[in-house]
Amino acid sequence: MFYSSVYANRGPSETQWYHFPVRRAGYVLTGGRSSRMGRDKALLPFDNGTMAAAVAARVEQAAGSVTLVGSDPAHARLGYAFLPDAWPGQGPLGAVVSVLGRTEAESNLIVACDMPRLTAAYLERLMDAMEAAVTRPDVIAASGPAARIEPLCAVWRRSTHRRVERAFAAGERSVMAVLTGEDLLVELLETSEAACFQNVNTPEDWAAL
Repeated sequence: MFYSSVYANRGPSETQWYHFPVRRAGYVLTGGRSSRMGRDKALLPFDNGTMAAAVAARVEQAAGSVTLVGSDPAHARLGYAFLPDAWPGQGPLGAVVSVLGRTEAESNLIVACDMPRLTAAYLERLMDAMEAAVTRPDVIAASGPAARIEPLCAVWRRSTHRRVERAFAAGERSVMAVLTGEDLLVELLETSEAACFQNVNTPEDWAAL
């Protein structure tokens, strides 16, 4: 649960270690078959880079760090830390389980790579809401004006790992089903900016963006 760093200005016999608790971390899911797009959505050009990199930059700004999660080796070359999905081809819930089983942070922002209109300011509000919540929710998920849950834009506590893994092992593959089930206490953070959750799933979506 702790990162360690060495104070470099001392000799070998004087090395001191400082331990800092990890409060928050960010993850971008880059998996998915992109079947409706016909090409890898994560690698679509956007903002002088790729769509995955654009979302990752905003997640990093909000969470202080970012790791891409997927199964395509090409995503490991985008310039960010990379966590292999332990269950490739099993949908985003497998990637969420992969994150929760490896993270050292208490609060984990997990976002899909295909919502390029998300803002760092809103993502930071999600993280702040989790840390400030007196009700100690397991998950704080994003929500649009109609109170629609955005399952792939949420902050998850590390302590949810066993419960989410248990659902996955039992055959569940829907993140939404896990969030709306009885095992997790989920709260929503609403925003009136519905456009920030616009998914890019088809060539028409990409052209409109």
